[in-house]
Amino acid sequence: MEQANVSKVKLNEENVQQLMRTLLFDHLVEEAETEDGKMIYSAARRVSTASDFKWWSDALSTDFHFRTIKFEDGVFLAPHEPHYHTA
Repeated sequence: MEQANVSKVKLNEENVQQLMRTLLFDHLVEEAETEDGKMIYSAARRVSTASDFKWWSDALSTDFHFRTIKFEDGVFLAPHEPHYHTA
């Protein structure tokens, strides 16, 4: 962490764990456990789906990122909640 110059202040173990949890929740790193039980992290792989949805941009309203969406099963997607799509 020090060699990578991640932070201008010295980070203790708890700070680093919280930073890694945040990166994990933001889907910027992936977590795996080694055979001896240690956790290792790597940069998240970019996921994209091959699709031919040419109508997709017409189906979304211009305020898509700024409104709550309710799905048929009752699940809500809040504004600015992570939802992954490609432009």
